[in-house]
Amino acid sequence: MQEQPKDASLRRIYRNPPSRQPGICPVCTVPKDPNYELCYACNIHNGSGLPLADFVAPLSWAPMGGQAYADLASYKDEAQQAVADVAAERLRLMLRLAFANYAQCLMPGWETSTVAIVSIPSTGGRKGPHPIEAILAMFTPSIPRLMPTYVGDTDRTRNGRRQLRLEDWAVDAAAVAGLTRAVVIDDSWVTGGHAQSIAASLKLAGIAKVGIVPFGRVLRTDWGPNVEYLQGHPEPAFDSHVCPLHGIKHA
Repeated sequence: MQEQPKDASLRRIYRNPPSRQPGICPVCTVPKDPNYELCYACNIHNGSGLPLADFVAPLSWAPMGGQAYADLASYKDEAQQAVADVAAERLRLMLRLAFANYAQCLMPGWETSTVAIVSIPSTGGRKGPHPIEAILAMFTPSIPRLMPTYVGDTDRTRNGRRQLRLEDWAVDAAAVAGLTRAVVIDDSWVTGGHAQSIAASLKLAGIAKVGIVPFGRVLRTDWGPNVEYLQGHPEPAFDSHVCPLHGIKHA
């Protein structure tokens, strides 16, 4: 019997983001208005004057209404633990393959103790560890771990909490001492406000290089450029050998 590829369970559910080609936001990979260099949200971030992430590398696209989008929500659903476990296992596999194949692109220098993995805590007042922590347990204990503290208003609307707000986050200066790089692992990139706020906080705390790796770049399926791109580009099978940062298969 022919051996199944390691990413077989992901192939019909996820899709690789496209390379940074014309018509695609060079930061977050979403289709954009061709009259602008960046998508709307990334353009706002770019105008903030804050030190943003050096790269954003979504592992997949997650169009609203699809299974990939459902996974990003259901892996946190404690009311349906069996469904959550299946979704979490797919996300864990996607992350593991990405770093197994392209650690030097996503996390240069990971062999040293000066590169950290950073997770984003809940901003809605969740009690106990965030479910993403169980997924990130796949990284060896020798890689330093950081988690900024959310100090913003938990009563703010969900969209309000997604904005780029440096004042909503606190970073322990002692925890970042000696670190030169950090990779922020996020589950879903909608506006990128959380992740970019944390990236800016880490840089201002002294970390020179910060990357962001979301599991999925969420796409609205009722917005013109997204609809046009998705209709014009039939969904290919997900391939874990495509570099999430560069959009190609490295030799």
